[in-house]
Amino acid sequence: MKAICLRRFFVVIFIITVFVFSSLAQGIMKNVLDGIDFTTLPHREAKFEPYMYCYGVDNSLGKISNKLYENLQCTEYIFADNDDTAPAAYAKFQIPQQETILIAVNFGGATDYVTDVLVAVDDEGNILDTLECTVAQPFVYIKQYRILADGQIVVTSIKPKQEASIPFVKFSPFVGNRIDCTYIVDNGKFVIEKVQRYADKTYTYELLSDKYYNLWDGNEQLLNE
Repeated sequence: MKAICLRRFFVVIFIITVFVFSSLAQGIMKNVLDGIDFTTLPHREAKFEPYMYCYGVDNSLGKISNKLYENLQCTEYIFADNDDTAPAAYAKFQIPQQETILIAVNFGGATDYVTDVLVAVDDEGNILDTLECTVAQPFVYIKQYRILADGQIVVTSIKPKQEASIPFVKFSPFVGNRIDCTYIVDNGKFVIEKVQRYADKTYTYELLSDKYYNLWDGNEQLLNE
């Protein structure tokens, strides 16, 4: 009898704990929703655009990927797990004809690392899905995003062809491919709709670190789809 009561006690404690943590996560994202105004579409997250907001996000439950990358191939990384790299929300977007809201969250803080993640939430702040959309270190961007007027998200990235790791710090020219991945939001989930690949191009440090050069500005030749 005591064993049964003890088991029930632990079950109740577990349920309460899950409820508290779920409520905490929801409440934090709800506060972010309430603290940021909507950014109109279309939107291009260009280099060095100043943030209109910087609203702290609690990611202690690990619901949002927090990788900070060390190389252009994005195969080497650390985690944003301290105060200096803590996440902050800087924009909010309404997907047309849907209830889903996108919150743009930056990891890296005042450090050299930059990783942005689009977080799909409902109007109560529940996290539905996430999409990594920006990767950079000072001046050198390897991934950027745009949101079109109809709510499609285009993530443009550069993929080096060589396997040897290329650091973000000043590097030699390399051959790579531009890739545009177009996503739609369907029932709160990011769904890839189209992938466009471009012909080989030699990328230099001077090009990728140019503060006026965004990845969608390249004149790469689109390959046959």
